Amino acid sequence: MEIREFILPTKIIHGLGSLQNLKEELAGRGLKRSLIVTDVGIVQAGIVDRIRNLLSGGEDVAVYDQVGHQATLADVRKGLQIAVDTKRDSVIPLGGGSSLVAGRAIAAAATNAGSLTHYEGYNLLRNLPLPTIAIPTTAGSGSEVSQFIPIIDDATQRKFVVGGYNCFPNVAILDGMLLSTIPPGQAALSGVDALTHAMEAYLTTMATPITDALALAGTRILASELRLVVNTGDLEARQHCLVASTMANMACTNARLGMVHTLARSINSLFPNVPYGKTIGVLLVPVMWFNLPGNIERFCDLADCFGYSRQPGTSKSDHAGLFMKGLMQLLSDVQFPRRFEPSEVTEDSITTLTELSFEGLYGQGLGEVKRPMFVPGVNVQRATYDDVIRIFRAALTGWELP
Repeated sequence: MEIREFILPTKIIHGLGSLQNLKEELAGRGLKRSLIVTDVGIVQAGIVDRIRNLLSGGEDVAVYDQVGHQATLADVRKGLQIAVDTKRDSVIPLGGGSSLVAGRAIAAAATNAGSLTHYEGYNLLRNLPLPTIAIPTTAGSGSEVSQFIPIIDDATQRKFVVGGYNCFPNVAILDGMLLSTIPPGQAALSGVDALTHAMEAYLTTMATPITDALALAGTRILASELRLVVNTGDLEARQHCLVASTMANMACTNARLGMVHTLARSINSLFPNVPYGKTIGVLLVPVMWFNLPGNIERFCDLADCFGYSRQPGTSKSDHAGLFMKGLMQLLSDVQFPRRFEPSEVTEDSITTLTELSFEGLYGQGLGEVKRPMFVPGVNVQRATYDDVIRIFRAALTGWELP
């Protein structure tokens, strides 16, 4: 039997109102000079002021609030300058996925000399980052429990990944009350990203019984409660989906991700203005149609998560196909975009996007021979160069409910 490992050193505190535990977590570690890394919207929503008030009485808080919809090396440089100039001893990444990534990257850069590009790859960080307490305000990225830090190099617009044991946050605080300011459209983008993390973790060759349990539970919660979050803002559903998002990344940070994220990385490198959550969700349907023959049994399990139990006389293939019905219905119910607009991703970019998809951490390297190669290495269904071309074209065309 193959020997595998499951890594999760992050302490997770969850529940409505759990933000109040932040002061205790900092005090217990002797931390008094935190840098909050966030975006302007979170500041305007009053969440930063809530934290300042919570920490009043000894803690000195600085803020970097200029993170955009993608974390960049420019964010790292600016945030690091504040951390150094004001002698910060810890970082509080606060917000959606980009703010969490930027905060974690700043914490890593504060203790490791040179550009983070020097540490691209796995387990290359020499020193532990500054102590980090991550606080998500969306149920989406799961970055609060991830060992990967994906950053855009703004000089080249290339996304690269710093990963490894040293990249985990020390603590994650999951308080669904912080999601109350998220508009429905953003809730849909974030929720579908989380759902994709869960499903892709279940559909890789690195999946284990531990990651499977987390991935299926996360999928089941998101498939049943994301509609409530988007369409009603239900408080309990927000908390459930926030926990499910974390579970999904606990799974995928160990089992890795599949083709949706491989192709999304290429699009965001070439078209950085396309919201990342939209990129994930638009690619999700064509990639899952492609993946379906790769493991019918696993897609039957996913169909169960969407409420389609197998009926007597129904073949496994037909039952697995019901997963696609459930997925497309969910995307439709939360009014998720079904294709890229011509102003977002252009038809003439498909060849370049495909070549980018065979490079880096998720791919295997294009090399001199394009067509016999496969991408990504851990995906349940192996895709050739021509397969990827077809998937990108499908993402530009879109889909309709059956």
